[in-house]
This record gives sequence, C-alpha cells and structure tokens, in this order.
Amino acid sequence: MNNSITRLFLPAIILWSMLSCTNKDEIIITAFKEFPEEIKGCACYFSRTKEELYKGSYIFTDDNSEFGFISINGKMTKLDLVGYEETDEKHWIKIFSNSQYEITVVSQQKWQVDQMWHQTSVITIKDKKGKIVTESIHAFGECGGC
Repeated sequence: MNNSITRLFLPAIILWSMLSCTNKDEIIITAFKEFPEEIKGCACYFSRTKEELYKGSYIFTDDNSEFGFISINGKMTKLDLVGYEETDEKHWIKIFSNSQYEITVVSQQKWQVDQMWHQTSVITIKDKKGKIVTESIHAFGECGGC
C-alpha cells in the first residue's frame, strides 16, 4: 500500500517543486498582433523573423517620436522615449524607459522603399533591478507609413 501511494504522489510532488522553482522575475519578450491605439501614422515595428513581420506578429513598436511598446511576459508595456541618437544616416539608437524597464533599440537601415525603411535591430531590456535581456532581430523591422 505504501509503495502505491509513493508512485501516485511522487510525480505530483516533483512537478510541484519544479513549477515553484521557476523564476518569477524572468523577462520574456512575447509577440503581439494588435498595435496599441496610441500607435497611429508614423511608426516603427519589429519582429523576430521576416515571416513573423509579414504575418503581423511583432515584439516591439514605437510611434517614432514619444513612446514605445513591448510585450514582456504577455503584458503590453508602454515606455517613454528618453533618448535618440543618429550615429550616421543609416544607424540610430533609441532609448525608452518607464518605472520598471529601460529598453535600448540599436538599428541599422538596410534599404528604403518610398516612405518605408527596412532595418535590422538589437533590442536590449534592462529591468530596474539590473537584469539584462538582449534580443537580436535577425530579420526585418520597418519604420515609416508617414
């Protein structure tokens, strides 16, 4: 009888201990399909892959002037644009911040078609506790639509 109870409860205890040990402060960039209503007109938006970009699955967007949005752990997070530097005509750095995170977007323009600039970027997220996550986007982001 005792052996049957062990076989029954041991997997449940192991699973519970594994789940309780997960890091609740983990930063995971999650994709979103809908732009926040504040994003109108000119905007930049980024996806992990070219396919995701064309399917409308994004990991970051900004209004190209005041604020940006990123989905972290499934929650849409708004940040203010606090810094912008154009290092040359094809490279720029944007820094966004709020009470929880600071996000740096380093972009390189690949080509331009009409009012759309296609680029690759690296997004770095730093939480206010000092944890850093870097997401390298190997495909496309676009800025434009003005």
